Amino acid sequence: MGYFIPASREENLRKYSYKGYDGSLLSKYILTPYWNNLVKVFPDWYAPNLITLSGLAFVAANVLTMVYYQPSLACAPKPIHKAIGGQWDPLFDRASVSNPAQAAKAVIQSIWHGSTINIEKIACPAAWVYMSWSIGLFIYQSLDAIDGKQARRTGSSSPLGEVFDHGCDAINTTLEVLLTAAALNLGMGWWTVASQLLTLANFYLTTWEEYHTGVLYLSAFSGPVEGILMICVIYFLTALYGPTFWDQGILTVTGIENFSIVNSLHIKNLPLNEAFLTFGFFALIFNIAGSYKNVYEATVKKGESVLLPLLGLFPFICQATTMIAWLDASPYIRTKHLLPFAVFWGLSFAYQVGLLITAHVSKGPFPFINVLTIWSAIGALDANLPRYFGVRSFLHNTQDQALSFVYLSLATSLVVYTFFVSDTIATFCRVLDINCLTIKYYGRPKPEGSFEKEPQEPAQSAPAPQTGRAGEVRQRKV
Repeated sequence: MGYFIPASREENLRKYSYKGYDGSLLSKYILTPYWNNLVKVFPDWYAPNLITLSGLAFVAANVLTMVYYQPSLACAPKPIHKAIGGQWDPLFDRASVSNPAQAAKAVIQSIWHGSTINIEKIACPAAWVYMSWSIGLFIYQSLDAIDGKQARRTGSSSPLGEVFDHGCDAINTTLEVLLTAAALNLGMGWWTVASQLLTLANFYLTTWEEYHTGVLYLSAFSGPVEGILMICVIYFLTALYGPTFWDQGILTVTGIENFSIVNSLHIKNLPLNEAFLTFGFFALIFNIAGSYKNVYEATVKKGESVLLPLLGLFPFICQATTMIAWLDASPYIRTKHLLPFAVFWGLSFAYQVGLLITAHVSKGPFPFINVLTIWSAIGALDANLPRYFGVRSFLHNTQDQALSFVYLSLATSLVVYTFFVSDTIATFCRVLDINCLTIKYYGRPKPEGSFEKEPQEPAQSAPAPQTGRAGEVRQRKV
């Protein structure tokens, strides 16, 4: 019996059937023909999960070049934003205000009546580094898209494919946040933290939505298709113009900064990198509304409470809150050693969504408890003891001590997530009589009664969910 999937739910793995709906026109008319031809390159003995893992290896190689050439996630000083009351950026320096209402007002005011100043360009990595990131991410997307096709092509579809695919996507999400932060010259600070928060929130929303509806919905503009291609373009442009290109004001780049109507409004010349993250914030709001709409309709159809599913958002909210509170009390970590902390957060998140997707395919209860969130809560509480309780910290008395605890947290999250992955894969393989990275019955018939899911054709009426392995429709929305 597995630790994360009890014997009482093992039979549900054999009954599971994946359903998904992809509304992307780009995917339907352009990328799908390319994917259909790409999958033919792989021999029929090549396991679908191995294709997924091969794609993640390219992203890992990109991260290694980032750590070697640009570990600070920036290669030029950040511009100072001019706002009412002096030079202040709400995501870099704490506002000198006395209450939340004044702070909110200052944030709103900073969007108006200001501009960015020019920055001095310094040495940045060679163009090939960023170009390799663009190529590596595109390869990841391509291989991530054809694993389901390979599963059906070789008759090796299984629920493990969805869980494995989802896990690789969860890991890739945090890694791409760091790579994108470096390409956009965001550096270590609140902008990169905000980028990770927004990206993980979108991923969690999709998983939460699928758990309650039983269907993976992707909108006309989805993260795994248009979103990834947009990031590929960002890497490509960074290769051509350098990371400092993204510190230019959006009004300057568009050539409308000298228009009289623009000058009369005194609109802040928002840098391109910050404008990109602002777009991500509004995309998150859109996804929250869209995801809840689908969950609302599904729960009404089942005659269940439409409010109870909202409780499933609290595990992510709690995790994000503790991480931000920890970083807020640890400026040394936030500005000097954000990389190990971000990876710790990413592994904790991957564990949370791993529990959720496993509960989904095995029809288990919603996983509200995450031991790594409890761990991060301890870290956040300890870091904030001097500020709010006037008590000496146990783990953050010195910078070296604080950094040591971050690395201990990273190691702990790696152990916990590795145990989860190995135990879950072992359970799937035993129950379904399959292998994870090889096709067990390649070249010979399967024993009678062994699991093999045949893809079902969707109904002709739109929009009908498509059935098959999760590689056919990706795991996130932007």
